[in-house]
Amino acid sequence: MDSGSSVKAERGTVRGDPDATIPYRFKPGQSGNPDGRPKYALLSKAYKHQLEAVCETDPQRRTYAEVIAETLAKQAAKGNIAAAAELCDRVEGRPRQAISVGREEDYVDTYNIIERLVGRGTRALAAGEAEGSSEASGEDAPSQ
Repeated sequence: MDSGSSVKAERGTVRGDPDATIPYRFKPGQSGNPDGRPKYALLSKAYKHQLEAVCETDPQRRTYAEVIAETLAKQAAKGNIAAAAELCDRVEGRPRQAISVGREEDYVDTYNIIERLVGRGTRALAAGEAEGSSEASGEDAPSQ
């Protein structure tokens, strides 16, 4: 017997013995992540700490967050659209975005379809009026 077949015979399958993983499986009621997802990422925690600190260059001794908020509000008042959008997003929340589901080739251009149908209807109506006027004048009427 070669060494490859002896390995197969030892473990039972090429992938290994599934019963060998039993001691490593989660027990009923046991979580794979007992602490859960961390509440804050390390960088977010550092940002929050910095924003809560007193700004050394501010004569009123306000926090960085207060100084930034005032600066942003002043820029928005002067007409800075990006500053105004940032303020609105932070205070009122971001507006919902429309999401299109499907492929581009599945897109139906309703506007152009309506335009074509209205155009056909207008032409058909004009053609019908022309036929109606010729019938009224008796031009195409069969002779008796």
